[in-house]
Order: sequence, then structure tokens, then C-alpha cells
Amino acid sequence: MEIDLSGTWQVTLNGRDVPCALPGDIHSALLDRGLIPDPYFASNEDAVRWMMERDWVLSRTVSLSAEQAASMNQIELDRVDTLATVRINGVDVGRCDNAFRRWRFAVDEGVLKAGDNRFELVFDNPVAAAKTLSQAQEYDIPWHWNVDLPHANLIRMIACDCGWDWNICLTPLGVAGALVLRRAPTLSLDYLDVRQLHSAGKVDLVLTVSGTLYDRDGVGSCAGTLVIDGQTLALSPEPVDGGEFRAVARCTLDQPRLWWPNGMGEQALYSVQVALDGQGLTRTIGLRSLEIDQTEDSTGSAMQFVVNGQPIFAKGANWIPVDALPARRTPENTRPLLEAAVAAHMNMIRVWGGGLYEPDWFYDLCAEVGLLVWQDAMFSCHLYPSDTVFLDNVRAELDHNIRRLQSAPVIALWCGDNEVIGALTWYPESRSNRDRYLVAYDRLNRTVEAAVSQHDSSRVFWPSSPCNGSLDFGDAWHDDASGDMHFWDVWHEAKPFSDYYRVRPRFCSEFGFQSFPSLATVRTFAPEEHWNVSSPSFDKHQRNEGGNARIMETLARYFRFPKDFQSTLYLSQLAQGLAFKTAVEYWRANSPHCAGALYWQLNDCWPVTSWATLEYGGRWKLSHNMAKDFFAPVLVTTIPEPNRQKRFEVRVVSDQVDLSGVRVRYRLFSIAGALVSSGWFETTRDVPRLIATSFGTFDMDAVQGIEGEDKGHLVELQAYSGDRVLGQANWAADAPMKAYDFQDPELNWTVSADSVTVRAERLAPYVQLESDAPGYFSDGGFFLVPGEERVIRFSGERNFADTLTVRSLRDSY
Repeated sequence: MEIDLSGTWQVTLNGRDVPCALPGDIHSALLDRGLIPDPYFASNEDAVRWMMERDWVLSRTVSLSAEQAASMNQIELDRVDTLATVRINGVDVGRCDNAFRRWRFAVDEGVLKAGDNRFELVFDNPVAAAKTLSQAQEYDIPWHWNVDLPHANLIRMIACDCGWDWNICLTPLGVAGALVLRRAPTLSLDYLDVRQLHSAGKVDLVLTVSGTLYDRDGVGSCAGTLVIDGQTLALSPEPVDGGEFRAVARCTLDQPRLWWPNGMGEQALYSVQVALDGQGLTRTIGLRSLEIDQTEDSTGSAMQFVVNGQPIFAKGANWIPVDALPARRTPENTRPLLEAAVAAHMNMIRVWGGGLYEPDWFYDLCAEVGLLVWQDAMFSCHLYPSDTVFLDNVRAELDHNIRRLQSAPVIALWCGDNEVIGALTWYPESRSNRDRYLVAYDRLNRTVEAAVSQHDSSRVFWPSSPCNGSLDFGDAWHDDASGDMHFWDVWHEAKPFSDYYRVRPRFCSEFGFQSFPSLATVRTFAPEEHWNVSSPSFDKHQRNEGGNARIMETLARYFRFPKDFQSTLYLSQLAQGLAFKTAVEYWRANSPHCAGALYWQLNDCWPVTSWATLEYGGRWKLSHNMAKDFFAPVLVTTIPEPNRQKRFEVRVVSDQVDLSGVRVRYRLFSIAGALVSSGWFETTRDVPRLIATSFGTFDMDAVQGIEGEDKGHLVELQAYSGDRVLGQANWAADAPMKAYDFQDPELNWTVSADSVTVRAERLAPYVQLESDAPGYFSDGGFFLVPGEERVIRFSGERNFADTLTVRSLRDSY
């Protein structure tokens, strides 16, 4: 017997009851009814700051029969954000203090009554609460400067909700999951644990169902079934320590369909349906083996994911919450972003430790589209308490989320935190008393490791990101010999893109470069008089100090200064794409030494200038089109010799299959697009999967036919196997783009249904198609030579041609 308490609640504002949908949040409720301005527009964030500086009450009235009032004895709330007292008819029945937990509180006899019952969630002022917690600490515990809520690290809330160097500070309050009033059953059917043993032609499964046991004496009369792939297996629950039960089923699946990451094979999925004690639990699982190769070698040690016995190069990006407003964190808003990752040939995303453990449906979507998930525990950049009360809260959070997600086939590893090891060197307090803070960190990290070891020993526990390995507290920002690396010198230190050539990480899990959003997105947050990257609206929507200036400095380094606002936006996205391209192609060209590149970041959670390649709402930046090329399954790329941009080595890499009889063709063009020379590299080679293969060196000065040409050249490289084209063509230049006097390419195009055919009279570098219509173009950032045409598809609304713009680099100045 249970009653769903989700739906319309009331929030009181200035004596007025305002409807608030739960699951949902108070900001969204007030915004939907025009009671607060859109916090995403202009500087309206400041106008709603008062909301995080007061208490709030959510309430609703539920009518119960006498039988219901007498029998109901438990209330469940999932992911309450964050500090809230649960009150029924004026009686406090529970206290929530962790946004990542599921709460179940007993409702004592006599609290409920026949007729109307008032349910309240009383939310604490988080600013005052964090300050109070800080005053209770035995020593100072530094918080990161990215957040606008001091001492937010002392509350188990979503870190980036308090602001980050790409996020607004709203600190929204509400409930993200289920709200249920029930009579506590004999047992609660909560979790499914899946263990797989793969052998030739079959997989042996051990499927364990578990949860809370409320009636130890009654469990013997409970029996159930588990159904998978047409097999119905009996379940007999038994009591275990800790007030829980466990029921185990075993089966063998012959000739199983395996789950593979995107690009490697089918995303085969199986439904597991459990029925027990009148309850049901359904999970979607995939059959696959997953390991991490950490073999030691002459450099250090590898870090390569191996799926179903096949090593992969992890291609992807970091994931942040889909929206700053929790009510908008929905499958409908999330699916297009994950599909865009797949369209760019990604096979992995990293759920970053300053966000949240995503809901079940998120991991189901990842399984459906073929994205592995590097899963951080939710600790990032701050330092944290290590007292018993805090760690017990953390352990309960981890126990629940690890068990909840253990059956998800996409979880690739459990990582202890984001950058917390490095944070020990960031703050004066920890630098002056390193031992104290290192011991505190060790207690926290061991808590995470213990939870993973107990609940999911099938996966690797990775202590931190970045990290050189277990028990290695080295500098993984600069040591590229082992483990995963975060490489931020190009952005934070404003170094040239060529600085990526300094490192050969075994796995780079963070690197990035910012760009401005497209004009269609700018319109959603800036009035037209603020269409200037130095305007107040743009400053408010740039959260990384000095970020806009750094972008403009980079544009001046590589391009001629933009002629107008839209050209500035275009060039910033081109620069971002080139930064990512330089890094990813170099590291892929060093495969298998390097086995993964996850750039920062895939998505935005509000309209902002950031490192994302997908804008808020899912619009593709030019850089995302470019990601589709630099992550392509077959890549031909160049490695320039130091200080000699005209001379470079050419390598080909294939992610998916072995290639035989590969040749590389070159075509050398003048800046006007005249073909100066063409030919084939002398070498024909086989390209084994994931082994970057050299095809020799190309020297522009040595190419026949170039004599007398002194205005610069660009070369196109294309790989072939016989007559079959392999992947996209790649281009190299003998100077920065700003050095070339490009002529007007006289771009022209025709539109037919959902496609655009583009032509040019002269060489057109970095062509971009853009429309205000929701959707995306299949290609962007490509070169177009005279006499050739390119057909680009648009996926989205059919009226895209009404606002279609086609530009190239020459149109920007």
C-alpha cells in the first residue's frame, strides 16, 4: 500500500501559495509563473540571489482514509536538495542532509489521521547553514574559489549548483526523485547486482537482488522470480547482516549478444525483470567484459580500456548536469546531447565529480547509444571534512549510488574524486599543514574505495582524476608517464596550441579551450545593445576570470582580427576546434602509447561562454563539427617538426579495424586554390588497429612545382585503401592562417529539402553553415577547393534555410 506524493506542492512567497511541481525546484516554480526574472538573461542572476539566502517551505495536503492513516508508516524521498526537515501534521519525522541519497523515515503511529494531512519540506537557508557548519569545524577546511557559496564543501550538495567557472550560482532547492508514503513492506526491492563470467560462446551470470529487510520473520514466506532472455529463475530471499536481505539467481546464456561501445559493434541490451513480495524491479543490462590495461613499460604504465577483449581508444568529453535548473534535467533534454556525442564518434563520457550521480535513465540512454561512463564520486576541487559524521553520510551516499548503478553496463570505472589530490597544494591552509589535510583526504578517499570494494569489485577503483595510479600522489597535471592526466597549460597559461606536442599522456581526461556561443544562443541571454564580448552581459556569462580576454588574444595569435561581432563568435569556435584538434590528433597519432582523450567539456547547463562544444539547448558549435572529424574512426594527421611548420610526418590511425594496402595522397594548393602539385606518398602500408603508422615526411619546400611561389601553401592529405576513401581529408599549412592573403572564395549554395550544396570559386578554408533553426549540420570547419562541391545535411526543423548563413575564414575580416 503506497501513495505517490509527487505532483503539485505549494511554496509560500510573500503570503501567497505558488504551485511547485515535484520532482522539481523552487526557482523553476517561481520562474514559470513570472514571479522572478529569467536568471539566465543578462545580469538577472543577481536579481534572484536572495533566494539562496532564506528558508523555504514546500507543502501539500493529502487526504487519507482511516485505514490508510492507521497503516501507513514510512515516507520515502529521493535526492532532496539539500538541507530539509520532513514534517507531517506539525511533527518532524526526518532530516535530509545529502542531495545524493534516498531517504526513508518512519512515520510513528498517530502522526497521520483520517482526512486531510499536511506534508511539509522545510528547507534551510544554505548560506547560513554552511556558515554554521564552518564554525563547528575543528580547523579551517578550504573551499574552491569557483563557488559563490562559502563553505559549500561542508554540505553534500551538487557542487556546481553554487557556481563554477562555467556555471551560474542559483543553489536551487527541491526534490529530484521519488516521494512516496507507504506501509513498510516485508522487504524493499532496491538493487540488482550483475556479475558476468565470459567464456567461449557463453556467459555465466550471477544476479543478486537485495534491499532493506523490515520483517525478518516474514521473509521466509516471500518468493519471487527473475526473468532474463526467456529464462524464469526462482528467487528465495534470505536475511543478511545490516538489516538487509539477498536473493541470488544463476543462469547461463549461450551465444550471447554482446554490448559494445559506439563504433565497435552492437549495443545489445537485455531486460531483467524481478518480481518479489508484490514489488517489481526492471533493469537493462549489457553483456560485456571490461578491464583496464595498466601494464608497466619503459615509460611508465599504460591506461587503456579493454572491452570484450578488445582494447579501445577512449574518445569523448566531460559531462556536466544538463541544466542549472533541476526541473529541466530530463531525458528529453539529455538524449540529444548524448546522441550528438555519438555523432562525433565518441565512445566515452566522464560524469565529473562536481555534478551529480545521474538518474538511472541517464545510464540507460548511454547504454542505448554506446557511451561508456567514467564515473567520478561527487567530490571536486574543494577540501573536505573527515570527521565521523561527515564520512558516515558520505558512505551512505556511496553505498546507495554504487549499488544502484552496479548493473549498468556502461560504468567503466569508479573514480574517487576530481582534482582533490591536487587541491592539497592550492590553499594556504593545506600548504602550511600538509599532513593534517593529507590524512583527512586519505580518510575520505579510503571511504570511497571501501564502498566500491564492497559493492562493485567487478570494476576498477581509480583514486582520483588526474592520478598516476594507486597510492601515487605525484603531479598528474604534468607527469604524462602513467595514469590519467589533466593538461590545462594551453588554456590557463595562454600557451600556443603547439604546446600540446609537449606531452604524450597515457590517457588525458581533461583538457580544454573556450569559445563564445553562437548568435542564436547569444540572443537568449544578451540584449542586442550587449552584443559585444566586453559588455556586461558577456562578462556575466563568462565565469572564468580573464576568459574573454584570453579568447581574443588567441584570435589575434592565429587569425586576422574579426571584422564584426558574428565573426568574433565564429573565430572563437574555430580556435576552440583547432585547439582540440591539435591535441586529439597528436595523441591519437601516438596510439597505443596514448589510449584516451576526453576533452572538457561536452555540454553547457545555461547559455554561457565556456569550454563546451554543445551550447545550452544542444546547438552544435563549429568545434563539435570538427570533433566529428578528429574523432573519426580513420584519421590521417601530421606531426610538424619543431620550428619547421613546412615539414611534417604523416601518420594514419584506425580505431575500429585493421587496414591493408593504405596509401596517402597529397594535393598542394596555393592560397587562391590553384593546384600546385599532387601525388602519392611512396609508402604503401598496412595499418593495424590502434597502432598509429607513419607514412614518411612531407616537406612543402621540396615538392616539385612550388618554385617561384612565395605566398604560402596548404596541403590536403587523404588516406585510401585501394580506391576506397578512408575518413575525411586533413589539411596542413606552412604558416598561421593570419599570414595568408586569402581572396574572396565567392561561396555559393543551393538548398534542397534537408541538404545544402556548397561551392566555391576560390579556396575556402573552414567553411561553416549556421542557422537559427533548432538542429545541426552534418559537417563544418571543412576546406572547399574550386571546382568541387560539398553536400551538407541538416537535421532539425525544415525552415532552416530562412536563416541560413554560409561563411569561411575569409569572411571574418
